[in-house]
Amino acid sequence: MGAYEANKGLIHVDKDATGGDDGSSWANAYTDLQDAFSQAGDDTFADYDPAACEVWVAEGTYKTSSCSICSDGDKQESFELIDGVGVYGKFAGTETARSQRGAATTSATILTGLIGTASPAQAYHVVTAGSGVTSSAVLDGFTIKKGKANGSSGDLDKGGGLLISGSPTLGQLIIKQNLAKNGGGVYLKSGNPTFTDCAFIDNDANDGSGGGRGAGLYVASGGGGSLEFLRCNFNNNTSLDHGGGVYIAGTGAEPHFTNCLFYRNDADQEDNTTRGGAIYTNRLMVLKGCTFAKNWCGDNARGGGVYLQTGNSVLRNCILWNNEAGGTHDQEGDQLRADNSVTLTVTNSCIMEMSTDWGDTNNKFDPKFDNFEMDDYDLDPENCGGQGGDTCTSSAIDAGEDDDCTGACESGGDVKKRTRKVNLDNVDNDIDMGSLETPSGS
Repeated sequence: MGAYEANKGLIHVDKDATGGDDGSSWANAYTDLQDAFSQAGDDTFADYDPAACEVWVAEGTYKTSSCSICSDGDKQESFELIDGVGVYGKFAGTETARSQRGAATTSATILTGLIGTASPAQAYHVVTAGSGVTSSAVLDGFTIKKGKANGSSGDLDKGGGLLISGSPTLGQLIIKQNLAKNGGGVYLKSGNPTFTDCAFIDNDANDGSGGGRGAGLYVASGGGGSLEFLRCNFNNNTSLDHGGGVYIAGTGAEPHFTNCLFYRNDADQEDNTTRGGAIYTNRLMVLKGCTFAKNWCGDNARGGGVYLQTGNSVLRNCILWNNEAGGTHDQEGDQLRADNSVTLTVTNSCIMEMSTDWGDTNNKFDPKFDNFEMDDYDLDPENCGGQGGDTCTSSAIDAGEDDDCTGACESGGDVKKRTRKVNLDNVDNDIDMGSLETPSGS
């Protein structure tokens, strides 16, 4: 039954390989990733136990199409995730176990939409996941970049980086420099994917005529089910309209963002009523242990950090600091704005210029970031136990609520994967507010 039978459903890809080009080993690895996807989609290959159906991809850059002068059909090609198949990057090309990846290389495995050798073009989507894709489809350890969803029909204007209708398991992805009318980085049409340790960076949503929303991520009305984001980073994404980092539309189950960091995202159409520099939501949303800083909305705007149009929501153990919105509102509205009688529950959070009485577990005092100007959002441990004091100067250290960080929130650590619930001031609440925990011994 060929090479993949001998390797129990394991396919190797290395753009620099010079062997048999059949995927059977690193020496004989496919040089074109699409060949590996074709083999993985073969019915015989799919008969293997999903735990053994894997594609290992060595460092390097892999294009969605090998076209020279690209047609519109070439631009519509993408890497299509396959149910029951895990696709893993960050290999050096010598490993014999998945756990070894990353140890021998610091180079990236890049999936790019930049195609065409004789005449440059860009794919509409770099990665797609259809409605039949479940959590058994895994994509882990890749940079996804240069998708350009600027088409005029169907979904060709959505999700330059990833267009998702299913429920794949996504981890250790850097989604950057993608563009679309809506959802420059990711457009979630439906399904309930999980995102763990992913970064959404420098994506654009640039069409204000009914679009230009959710540069990093767009969650469509009815999209999502159980939608989980754990230890994710959203920065430098720019939307022409609402939701510089994230736009969540209409109805559907609540998205959960846990230990996530949002900074320098923009919803920035001049002279427009833009909302939500980091997040705009139309449905219930839960934020736990998140930091929002330096996010921005344009003129006549509201909610430089987070804007809630409808849908009761929860913020716990969060920091919102130095976000800005150019409209007429109270200063708290630069950080957080809830309209239309939204019920918002806020506990153990630090909100700059807070004026609403959210409860006495919250504060508006400087969290004392280590190096705010350089986007270092660790908390300064001045006067904490490790510094010879007993009362931390930061208002956010050990000021969170432990009970709001259990399960994956606790076991996986903060956004840098460091241990949560480190007690530095010898009081009951050990977890820090925000996405970053001050380490023991600080």
